[in-house]
Amino acid sequence: MIIAVAIATGSGCGASNIRVADEPTFSKLAGRWSIPWREVERAVSEGQDSSGTSPQWWANERVVFVTIEPDGMIDWSRSLMTSPYGLHGLRNAGDTCGAFRLTAAEYTPTQTRVRIQRGGADGATSSPDDEAFINLELQGDGSALMDCGGFYAPLSSLRLTRHDRRRYRVDNTSRLAGKWSLSPDDPRAVLVVREDGTFDWSGTLESAFQGLGQIEYEGDRVFTMSAVLQLREARYLPAVSSIVIEIVRKGEDSLYYKLSAKSIENERIKVSAAIDFPTNETVSGTRTLYRIHGGDGRYDSVFSTLLREEIQRKQSPVTEGWDEVWK
Repeated sequence: MIIAVAIATGSGCGASNIRVADEPTFSKLAGRWSIPWREVERAVSEGQDSSGTSPQWWANERVVFVTIEPDGMIDWSRSLMTSPYGLHGLRNAGDTCGAFRLTAAEYTPTQTRVRIQRGGADGATSSPDDEAFINLELQGDGSALMDCGGFYAPLSSLRLTRHDRRRYRVDNTSRLAGKWSLSPDDPRAVLVVREDGTFDWSGTLESAFQGLGQIEYEGDRVFTMSAVLQLREARYLPAVSSIVIEIVRKGEDSLYYKLSAKSIENERIKVSAAIDFPTNETVSGTRTLYRIHGGDGRYDSVFSTLLREEIQRKQSPVTEGWDEVWK
């Protein structure tokens, strides 16, 4: 099933340009829905209780599992189970994204039901395992029942609860919005920025192995098998987007990952990435990126792409294992 490769996020709180959403909503499911981390493990372990093999101190923490937009559509890039696949634009039956096709979609005030097919360029599937479904229905007690399955994983039934008491949105129209590459002729995006200035991690290693798809608001947290990642700072302005992520391992000093994008002009932005190690050593890199007009390819990781040359140049014992923090 889609959830088999991802991890999750935690709670959110407001920042200066992050405010409670007040626009009318068609779907009563609109917002972020979460379950305990141990339930995520159970779901990806063929429905078996994996609590006995989950010694992490955050096993009972609630993690965002799916995000629903005001019109009832699944926000693919902000959902734990779908963000690693880079899905986007799948709204109505017949919509495609790469090898994925939405074959059925139904949105009502209390239900969101979709079916996805994965196949080759012609859209043909090779087996029933190339199909998946997601059904989410609001319950009388305010929870949501989610039935999902497919893509080589068993059927799962999960009871979700609202992750935030209030729905948030970033009050910003970003000039950085779009896809950005290392050169004007490269169709692969190193970075994708949403219309509100938040970073879109879908389809990246950061999404697949760290669950960064929902890190947007200060206080949002991510859980991996060995660490907790928390968004300490977030700034979204028309010409600037920047975040600072703290990486915490039990009994160890924190690492800090920093990412900043600034507008140069309509077709170019300057992007900086950095890792602050507990030894007070910092590895950083800055590149000018160019706007992509079309193209759906993505690099694996914005951090490794921007920092690779600096890490190789330093050849420090600290930087030799820098990528292990993402595992």
